[in-house]
Amino acid sequence: TSTTHGIIAGWREPNAAKQFGIKLYHRHGDTWASEWVSEPNTMACEDLKVHNLDATGPDEIIAAGRSTKNVVIYRLQ
Repeated sequence: TSTTHGIIAGWREPNAAKQFGIKLYHRHGDTWASEWVSEPNTMACEDLKVHNLDATGPDEIIAAGRSTKNVVIYRLQ
């Protein structure tokens, strides 16, 4: 999902570093930088949406986890 903040990606299968979760990727000069939206391995993201839920502040990420059996709302700053 793309926002004015960059690109948000979530995944549920562990990567090569044995981590899963949600990351925000943004341009940093000529390269891309990334940061975790949440602590690694706390959200096995099956699906996510970005929306301004309260129409007054920054967007939120609404993420659903299949194996972690949770739905979490993260506020973008």
